[in-house]
Amino acid sequence: MYQFLFIFLWELAIILPVGIIGGITAAFVVGEYEQVSIILSIILFVAYIFAIVFIYRKVYQYSQMFYLVADKPETAKIKESLKTSIKMTKGYKRKLFLLDLSFIGWALLGVITFGIAFIWVIPYINATYANAYNSLKSVKA
Repeated sequence: MYQFLFIFLWELAIILPVGIIGGITAAFVVGEYEQVSIILSIILFVAYIFAIVFIYRKVYQYSQMFYLVADKPETAKIKESLKTSIKMTKGYKRKLFLLDLSFIGWALLGVITFGIAFIWVIPYINATYANAYNSLKSVKA
C-alpha cells in the first residue's frame, strides 16, 4: 500500500506542473498567439514523456517493497524496505522493464480468450516476479 502512496505522490509532483503548462497552452490557443501555442504544445509533449519515464523509474525502484515485507513481515519497516528496494533495483530497472514487456503476448492471449487465460497467466506472472525478487535478493545480498 505504501508503495502505491509513494508512487501517487511522485505522480502529483510531476504531473501537476505539466498540467499547468497544458492549461497555459490552452489559453494561448484561444488568443492570437498561435506560434507560442505550438511551442508550448511541444514543451508539454516533451514534459509528459519525461514525466512518464521518471514515474516509471520510481515504479521500478519501489517494485520490490511488497516482496521485502512479505519475506520478513515481523521486522519489515516501511522506510527500510523502501531503501532496500531502491538499492536492489539499482542497475536492474531496464531488466525489470523488459520483463514486463515480455508479458505483452500473454496479456493479449488473456484478452482474446475473454479473460479465461488469465486463470493461468496471472499466477505465472506473479511467480516470475517472485523469482525476479529472489534473483535480485541473491545478487544484492
